Amino acid sequence: METTPPKRRVIRLREVKERVALSQSRIYDLVSHGEFPRPVKLGAVRKESKIDSRTNYWLEHEVDHSIAERIAERNTVA
Repeated sequence: METTPPKRRVIRLREVKERVALSQSRIYDLVSHGEFPRPVKLGAVRKESKIDSRTNYWLEHEVDHSIAERIAERNTVA
């Protein structure tokens, strides 16, 4: 049986914060401790482009997987 590769949709910090209900500083703290997916940088610095290399993006499926792991942890502890 073939498995479908995860979609490669990227989301910005605003959406990540909405999904996990955590602050920006807490998200980056979790990233620094290896407890949350690391962001990726896309694009290059260009005045005519809205994409800035300093902007962080997260892969949606990695964020979803992180949330699922937390749920699984909660269910095994109870």
